[in-house]
Order: sequence, then structure tokens, then C-alpha cells
Amino acid sequence: MISTSNELSDAQRVDQLQLKCAAFAHDFNNLLTAMMGNLSLALAQLPADSKLHSMLEVVHKASVRAQAMVKHLLLFAKQDSVAREFTDMAGLLRESVALLQRGARCPFVMELEPDLPWVAVNPVQMTQVINNLLINANQASPQGGPIVVRAKALKPEALLQIEVQDHGTGVDPEHLQKLFVPYFTTKSSGNGLGLASVKAIVEDHGGTISVASTLGQGTTFTFCLPIKEMALCPVTSEAPLLKKAAARLLLLDDEPTIQQIAAEMLQHLGHSVVLVKDGATALQTYKQAMDAGHPFDAVILDLAIPGGKGGREIIEDLRLLDPKVLALVSSGYSEDPIVKNCQQYGFSGVLMKPYNLKALEAALACIG
Repeated sequence: MISTSNELSDAQRVDQLQLKCAAFAHDFNNLLTAMMGNLSLALAQLPADSKLHSMLEVVHKASVRAQAMVKHLLLFAKQDSVAREFTDMAGLLRESVALLQRGARCPFVMELEPDLPWVAVNPVQMTQVINNLLINANQASPQGGPIVVRAKALKPEALLQIEVQDHGTGVDPEHLQKLFVPYFTTKSSGNGLGLASVKAIVEDHGGTISVASTLGQGTTFTFCLPIKEMALCPVTSEAPLLKKAAARLLLLDDEPTIQQIAAEMLQHLGHSVVLVKDGATALQTYKQAMDAGHPFDAVILDLAIPGGKGGREIIEDLRLLDPKVLALVSSGYSEDPIVKNCQQYGFSGVLMKPYNLKALEAALACIG
């Protein structure tokens, strides 16, 4: 049957659906930024042992799961295929354990080194790695026994090491080296692709994965990710925020809700901020501040402004005004070339949407 001009092919329908998903993800990212920002700000001001803090923590965790759903949409829309971003691996581990603990026969024990470095990964893919290893450990432990999740930084090697250890039946030595081979499985209902995909994802991130097992005692999977591949640096006491306690910032974003919560979070961190909603005004405001002898310490620029100039269009003009300008690019599309290689385009760092108080503080700390 020949299609008419009024009919859409399957490929065209998929293209339209992908565009709609990308547009939805963009709008939802803005809503999530407002939600996560307000929640993290409220949590920072409440006593950790209060009932309200516990209630809001549950909501915040739900918003983080919603963030992961948006990333899945971006993957489908081909906006985030292999993109990587500054990610709290300890947070991903806690989220996965909390989600899987409900239906697991085994208790999970977490042994995470404090202040683990954040690394550049694709969060959706890395969540897949963690979930596959946790599910595999649970299935390998029919008699129960704790599943131990460990994470630590190997400083001389510049690696983040993560272990998932079960106390189950163990793996026969002759099968051990085949566990990562596609379609090899020791399970009657398995397809042999879970661990193969885990290995592929880890190695695609520049990491390594290994397995050790003793029959009747259990199995330990260990994977390492290179810290040197970090997109940004974590917040530490050695990383001064913009090299001064109170910075003067310029924020460009066309969404009033994001302007409001970003301003509140920045003020909570001790900074002052001037808000603008278009690139032309941002350039004018930045120049006026320089001429008046009160320059901005840094700028946060939304990458794209519908119907106007965003960070993409004005960064070169900003650098002409001030070759030493410190600029963060803010976007929900981590696959964009500017986001992936921000320094090549004149930016000093990236602030991915949606973001909360901790992510905002971390991004600012890295451009000091």
C-alpha cells in the first residue's frame, strides 16, 4: 500500500514522538528544578531529626526518581544517548538499594566511604549497572544473607571502587570467566545479557570490572571508575567557592520559577544575585557592573532562551567584554556539544538541570 501525503510513516511517527518527548523533558526539567531546589533548601533549614525533615526527604527522593525518568525520556528522544554528567555515585547507590530492598529476600548493608568524589557518568546507564549487580546478588542468595555494598576512593590510582558482595551459593570456577560473555547464563530464566551489558557500560566509561567467587560462600563483583574523568569537582573544604565567601552573581534564565528558587538557594549559600531573562540584558548588565567598578564574580547562563539569546549566543560577547569571565552553562540536555565540551566554548563549568542546593554549590565550587 502506497502512503498518501496525509499519512505518516512509522519512522515519521517516531520522529514526532521523540520531538514531543524532548519538549516535555525540557519543560519537566524546569519544574523539577523548582521542586528539587525548594525541597533541598527546606531540608537544609530543618533539624535532621524533625518529622517534617523526614517527610520532605521522602518527597525529595521521589523527585530524584522523577529526574531519572526524565533522563529515560531524553534517551528515547536521542537527546542524552551516551551523555555523562557530574554524578554523586553514593546517591545512586543509596537510591538503588532503597528501591530494591522492598522486594529483596536479603538485607542490604552499605559501607560507603565518606565524601566520595563525584564522577562523570551517564546516570541512567550507571543505575542500570548498579541495579543489575544488586538483583544478581539477591537471586544468587536463596538462603538469604546480607548483600554488602562498598564504595571507596583509591587515591593513588585515581579510581572510585564499588563492590557488591553476596553470601550466596557462589559460582563454579569453570563458569566464573564466562559470566560476562553475552548469552551465557547459569539461570533457567536468564537471557545472559545482564552482566554482559554491565561490563560494556563500565568499560565504555573507561572503567574495569572483575568478579571473585567461592562455592558455598558467595560472590563479589568489583568495578572501578576513573576519577580523572570527572566533569566537575566535588565540594570539599579545599575547594573555595569562587575564592571568596560571598560572591556577586548574574543569573540568566527565562523561567520565573527557576529564577526565584535559584536566587533563594544562592542567597542561602551567602551570595548575592542579579536576575535577567534574556541575553541582551545580561550583556548590558554585566558591562554596566564592570564600568561601575563592581563586576560580577561569575555568571550562570541558561543555554537556550526561546525567542531570544541564551548562553549559546552570548558567551563570546561576554568573553570580549571580560576575557576572565567565569561562566556556568545551565541546561537539561547533557548531550549538547557545548555541555559536553563546555571549556572549548568559553564556559568554566556545567550546571545540569534539574539541580538542587548541593548540585548548585558543587558547580560553583568548581569554577573557583
